[in-house]
Amino acid sequence: MSELTKAILVNSMSNSELYYRAIPRRATAIEMMKVDELWTTNRSDDTKLYSIEAKIGHKAYIGAGENLHEVTQKSKRAIVECAFGEFREYFILIGLALQDYDIVKAKELLYKMEHQMFDLE
Repeated sequence: MSELTKAILVNSMSNSELYYRAIPRRATAIEMMKVDELWTTNRSDDTKLYSIEAKIGHKAYIGAGENLHEVTQKSKRAIVECAFGEFREYFILIGLALQDYDIVKAKELLYKMEHQMFDLE
């Protein structure tokens, strides 16, 4: 299960609180994921609306004389790392397996990566 999936906490059939979960970091700054879940009922036809939102953010303080472009690039990189960084090892191992013409190993690694990315349990 991916870190992104783990951060999404579901309370079925009720409005949830805002959940904040620190994402394990390889960068120096702290990123947070905010997950908001909401159930609402339409009184006229008794239908239910389910809404869920996940937001990944990064904050950086910019001191006098610091390069704004470098800071924004680092912040963008931190967000990408937060979402996809945990899969970097798979990409490297798959590349090495393909370099060795080991298609079976590459397929096994792709299968494992897919399940880590998309399994909900």
